[in-house]
Amino acid sequence: PIWLTVQGNSGRIGPAVVFEVTMGSGCTGRGSASIVPEDADDITGATPELRARLQPVAQLAGKAGTLSDKKINEIIDALSQVNPEHARDWFLHRLSKSMAKWRAGLVLLMQKVIAKALEANVREAEELVAKDGHGDATEPANFEDLATLCGDALKLDERRCQAVFVAVQVIDGAANAMVLGSQDSLSAYSVPVLDRLVRLFHSSLCVDIHNASNRLQWQEFEEACGLPPIERYLSLLTYSTKALFLTMRLVPEGVTPATVVVRRGQVLLDASDQLPTDHAAVLLPYFESSSGTKKVQGRRVEGGEGYGPRKEFFMAASADALRRWGDPKTVPPNSAPSANVDVSCRNSSISLESSSSPEEQALADKQVRQCFAQACVGDRVCFEFADGMTIERIITGVHSNGKVSLFVNESFEHSPVAPSKLRRCLVHKPTLPLFEFHRGTGQTWFSAYAAQLSGPNEQEQQRRLRSFGKVLALAVANNCKISFDLPVMFFRVLLRHDVPLALSDLPGFDDLLHSSLSKVLKMKHVQFAGLKEVEAMPADMSREDYVAEQVKCILSPKGMSEVHSGFWSLASREVLQGVAASDLRQIVCPTTAHSRHIDIRRIFRVSMEDEMAECVPFVDAFWSVMDSFSADEKRLFLIFITGVEMPPEPGTERLIVELPFSAFSQDEHKAMLSMLPQAHTCSNTLELPNYHEALLESGEMAADASDEALAVELKRILGEKLRLAIRESTGYELDAISSQSPIEAAPALKAPNFSQNLFQEPQRLPLSAGGPEVAKDRWRPTPLIAGSSASKAITDQSSATSLGSSFVPRDANQNVYPGTGKANLPLRSPECSVPQRAVVPAEWSGLVSNGSHSDRIAEPAIEADGGGTEF
Repeated sequence: PIWLTVQGNSGRIGPAVVFEVTMGSGCTGRGSASIVPEDADDITGATPELRARLQPVAQLAGKAGTLSDKKINEIIDALSQVNPEHARDWFLHRLSKSMAKWRAGLVLLMQKVIAKALEANVREAEELVAKDGHGDATEPANFEDLATLCGDALKLDERRCQAVFVAVQVIDGAANAMVLGSQDSLSAYSVPVLDRLVRLFHSSLCVDIHNASNRLQWQEFEEACGLPPIERYLSLLTYSTKALFLTMRLVPEGVTPATVVVRRGQVLLDASDQLPTDHAAVLLPYFESSSGTKKVQGRRVEGGEGYGPRKEFFMAASADALRRWGDPKTVPPNSAPSANVDVSCRNSSISLESSSSPEEQALADKQVRQCFAQACVGDRVCFEFADGMTIERIITGVHSNGKVSLFVNESFEHSPVAPSKLRRCLVHKPTLPLFEFHRGTGQTWFSAYAAQLSGPNEQEQQRRLRSFGKVLALAVANNCKISFDLPVMFFRVLLRHDVPLALSDLPGFDDLLHSSLSKVLKMKHVQFAGLKEVEAMPADMSREDYVAEQVKCILSPKGMSEVHSGFWSLASREVLQGVAASDLRQIVCPTTAHSRHIDIRRIFRVSMEDEMAECVPFVDAFWSVMDSFSADEKRLFLIFITGVEMPPEPGTERLIVELPFSAFSQDEHKAMLSMLPQAHTCSNTLELPNYHEALLESGEMAADASDEALAVELKRILGEKLRLAIRESTGYELDAISSQSPIEAAPALKAPNFSQNLFQEPQRLPLSAGGPEVAKDRWRPTPLIAGSSASKAITDQSSATSLGSSFVPRDANQNVYPGTGKANLPLRSPECSVPQRAVVPAEWSGLVSNGSHSDRIAEPAIEADGGGTEF
């Protein structure tokens, strides 16, 4: 069929007519889609003059893809000669009455109008910024300086200003004609030149982004240049630019930051009563730590604060939604003497042997026996025996008949004939995950526990789900991401929870379920009656009602209502207008492609201080080392620099490289060669010792050494030190420790962690999106709990033993160096790890810096379900 436009003598469009023309041999035809109902322009304020000027523009909508620059300029002239509000209303009225193809043509036409009106101005501003060098220095460009530099270039005359205003509102009206979230993507409405314009000021707007003066400066600049209020027309922008304006606008002016103190293993529950209730806010999160030197709200916390811990909070809160095990309980406690209880292990059971009279039992023995008596099916228990063996199992049964016996999921290999001595038990109670891997869709979705919300844990689950909804809204407001990916369908339902879901919503999410339910609609009466009987459905339920109920159960379970309630208690529909489901997903979820293929040059805007930037050999060595990093080392580098494993959106954050350390004598330059890099996660700052200068001034290199030899040695040292730093990173608490004496700052040494054989949790998604690149049992910091910290340089590294995430000095007998104030307790085996922070005596050469995770430990990598690597 060919669409034809019927015009009368007056030039007005007549009744809508569709002619189906059969094209025969030798026939040719040319036409455009512009079928509009006869009364399409009957609207209040639509004067004959308005119609006369705008009808030719409307007629060109069907040819928008082929229009010349001259014709676009004529359209700009036409739009500049009418009242903007009346023109907007006239076009939007016609949009509501017109066919989809004409609407798409009009949107394209308006996009071309904006591009034509702004392209030359934006290009000139980009050239000015590039020539002036703004953004290349260590400090981001000042907004006032950029506005002064680009103001004249971006200023629009009245003609173009009015045309752009009309075009922007027409496109935004077309995009928002649907219910919020009804489209998975709004990319067809974006205008690239507007993104480029905002990108000129991105770095300056990100500085203190929640400050009301930032928004005021931007709005004043838009008004001075004759630009429309771009931040209010999000449908015309890509998701990364939307994220910038959402962060600026979601937090109301004058709202103070919200302080939150949580335990790392109970983030959602702990935060549920501390998160804001009626508006978004900037979060100041702190992680509780029994050994912390800082107190917040009367509780000891880790010493870090700022953007680094804020990013960690959202990663830890979302990881809590996947958690299957509660916090571990050690029996007897680590600080108490170990027990000495006789147990026998046979096949898949472990039993307590008869004891002497209760009066003769030590307190630790009584605690272990009580632990056995209170054990429940589903508990995860790690047993530590007197001979150093540690075994972890899940309890599948409990039998008590004179003596307590625990049945476990796996047999005890090489079970001893004689009773063994049990020293400690580490017990993890199972918890109910909110989300899990959904095999039908291959994506993360609500678990059965979150879908039902019944039973003794109902209120706790509701609090966690509501808290998770708030976390999603606050992630947008705080420019942070969660730790795992959710499907577009989740955000589609979240944005339009009040709109009924239909069978047509399933394709692309669960194709198998869609196919099955489609067959139900075609079932014979007898078959459908049998299905209803099996599933205990009402006898009078129709096929359509059955399908609708199944779609609702899978796409909008009870848990979604709680998440929806939490999210919209802090989010604003007005601010989120123009945000599609795919936009929200990309803003708050980790970008899988960037997580698998980490390109430091592309992800960050890298700034080097002048001293390093002017040293070409040092810069070359730095990038040579960075490019040689494996995928796993790049993730470790991200943790070290940013505090989290997931990379930021490309171009949205800076990586600052500084050389802050000074050396004057030859000995000081030698000492500098032993120092390790450090990082500040709040500002993504990497601080490097000046290895290049140290090599030249320390005498380590021969005076006649060639430039090639110097470059090779520089690359070797920088590579070794940087790799050591990112692998042996430790906690934020180092900032506090560095200002105290060793004895005062050192916490008591904790008992060994029994993590030789970690449990693999079925259906749990690996946090790392990359493949299994880390060998099994290779030690590295856990992504969520091992931080981006400073590392410590030790003069004689041969006398140091790596314990989890720190270097701890040792004496000749391999006991902890007494000057650190630690207990002398050597490790039992290389597979075990001890959580601790080494305290370096004053005479040691080393550095202490801001980092993360004051008392977290290293864990071995294991193969997780789905082929990923989990730590």
